[in-house]
Amino acid sequence: MWVATSGNNTFPLLSAALASISDATASKPYVIRIAPGVYTETSPVALKNNVDVEGSGQGTTTITCACGGDSYNGSSAAVSAGAITAEIRHLTINNTGPSGSDSFGVYTTGVTNGSFSMDNVTATSTGGTFNYGVSNFSSSPSIRNSAIAGTTYSIYNVVTSPSAKVADTVLDGGVVGVGFTCVGVCTTAFTPPWCRLCVVDRAV
Repeated sequence: MWVATSGNNTFPLLSAALASISDATASKPYVIRIAPGVYTETSPVALKNNVDVEGSGQGTTTITCACGGDSYNGSSAAVSAGAITAEIRHLTINNTGPSGSDSFGVYTTGVTNGSFSMDNVTATSTGGTFNYGVSNFSSSPSIRNSAIAGTTYSIYNVVTSPSAKVADTVLDGGVVGVGFTCVGVCTTAFTPPWCRLCVVDRAV
């Protein structure tokens, strides 16, 4: 299944491709592939269980949304993931949320044991009053080989028992919250990040 700016049997946006899937299961998983281009969503995109999303490369495939609100949930995110099993990879997610809003590039909630992962993803948030590249609410995603940026914080872990695992990733902006496990994490200047709450653990 393809998302592309043109072509037969393709979808114009990730949200449209996801809406077409109603039968994904662990034994019948889907992969949505996104061709190079910039895809502008008009509302937050909620990912689905057993549906992976694969772009054509960071900076080559970009999903953008001016999404934001006054709630710390998926309604303030460009892309969100609940208690699902899925992966997003090889793409950029950019939230340019409106002024006065909370704005997240990616928001996760209820993810357990790294069942949701990000690999080779650039996730950024700008334009809101409070901007977070990734925000995790009681959630334990895995982030690898990625670049996360937010003008407020790069990653925000919220409430009980989050355990974000971050490896080989560049953070532009500090982290806040509890439950970080970091390996090979640095700032854009390739220095150790403002990551006082990160626990270095080779087992990531």
